Amino acid sequence: MAGDGGEMTLLGHWGSPFVTRVRLALRLKGVRYSYVEEDLRSKSDLLLRCNPVHRAVPVLIHDGRPVCDARVSGERLFQDEGRTPLLAAWLRRFGELDAATELLQDVDRVVEYVRFIHAKNAAKAPPAN
Repeated sequence: MAGDGGEMTLLGHWGSPFVTRVRLALRLKGVRYSYVEEDLRSKSDLLLRCNPVHRAVPVLIHDGRPVCDARVSGERLFQDEGRTPLLAAWLRRFGELDAATELLQDVDRVVEYVRFIHAKNAAKAPPAN
């Protein structure tokens, strides 16, 4: 997939670790792609057409064909012709990669977003008796 050219588009959301994994794999493989940030509260027609069952991100569109399963798209991109490094060594190197630090979510922003969602849900909850 990554080496055969063609137009690629990734539909994602900044807070999704699954989207980050795919973006990181694309960056590490040197694959050019366009990124479309999705508003998960108001999903685009493109997202709903490409992933009508789960209606979730990430969706990697390669030459018009969507790949909707984050595990599948990430595994396809991370394949390394059988030369997969040991996990421990990979984890040590991972934090040192410029591509990783550029794409990983800002933890403070994620925490702020989660607190916002919790407060919003608490406000909607019926009062306890």
